[in-house]
Amino acid sequence: MAKRSTRKTFDQYSTGARKLITTAERLFGEHGIEAVSLRQIILRSNQANNSAIQHHFGTKAGLVQAVYEMRLVKLDAGRTRMLQALSRKERQDPRKVLVALLIPVLQVMSESEQESYAMFMLRLTHRVQRTDVRELAASLIPATMELHDLLRKCFAKLSEDAYTIRLRLAMDVFLSGIAERKRLRAAGRFVESRAGQFWDDILGITLNVFQAPYPPKPLQVSV
Repeated sequence: MAKRSTRKTFDQYSTGARKLITTAERLFGEHGIEAVSLRQIILRSNQANNSAIQHHFGTKAGLVQAVYEMRLVKLDAGRTRMLQALSRKERQDPRKVLVALLIPVLQVMSESEQESYAMFMLRLTHRVQRTDVRELAASLIPATMELHDLLRKCFAKLSEDAYTIRLRLAMDVFLSGIAERKRLRAAGRFVESRAGQFWDDILGITLNVFQAPYPPKPLQVSV
């Protein structure tokens, strides 16, 4: 029997705490995690208690972790369904694994949620000082962790450092695709009937990040 998670899920927080989490996600995504103070989050959340964040999350790091974990239960449920649908052979296919890992983001969230999530995750991934939020949340995301393990096995020839870099860059491509869709739609250039083609292209580029030759061919670039 799977070990029951002892971490608090988003729905288990009070209304006020949930407001802090959603406000923090938006502000962190817009301005950067280090650039946003706890005071700003409290004010934008219309909280009367100046110690609300400390009360619910302990520290700013605790709040960042709560923001990261906010959508995980629904997201992992979507990934569970896709993982269970994969055959043994498909679990060795990097495109199939990548689709199972990423497409649920587009299925379980509204577009506004996707956009807020994408901007936050882009900020989070490239923090200089950061903790491994995924490992801390592992008990909430068994399907996500399994898909990441499968993806790593698909690219076992990559060194650990090379794989880590490519994973971050690949996730950037996908998350930036969400931001690009928003930009194109605002400009009246996103064709809804071609949305599937748009995401096929984004996923193809994402996969290509992993599949680029390794070791890379020298480009004679001086750095």
